[in-house]
Amino acid sequence: MHRNSSTIRYLCLHSSFFTESHFQFLGRRCKRYYPVEVLTSETRGKGSGFSSLMSSLSSFINTYLIPIGLGNLARKFYFVWLIWNAIYIGIVYFTFPETKGRTLEELKEVFNASNPVKRSIAKRTVYVPKGTT
Repeated sequence: MHRNSSTIRYLCLHSSFFTESHFQFLGRRCKRYYPVEVLTSETRGKGSGFSSLMSSLSSFINTYLIPIGLGNLARKFYFVWLIWNAIYIGIVYFTFPETKGRTLEELKEVFNASNPVKRSIAKRTVYVPKGTT
């Protein structure tokens, strides 16, 4: 057994508590609602189903395949994981439209555009009538 096994146990307990109590509470809740909110009524069922499928696949990978990768590649697997996450961040950055600070009407315009990403980052002009500032 490792000399600092009590420290390792403490860190494992602390990280699992942090993950379960904070990330699960704050981060996971939005994952289910985002596809439902941004899709139209006609595509909401398919989008919600696809979102659930992707969530289940990622849970399967995290539960069953990562331990196999860690067992076979040991520390090298972290580099595989790092590269995968970098690719995923790039995909999200370049293909997901920005929705922050927009009304539902503006989001409808963004998602109905031929290139939603370009439309979401285009500069907007806001008309402010005289005497209202």
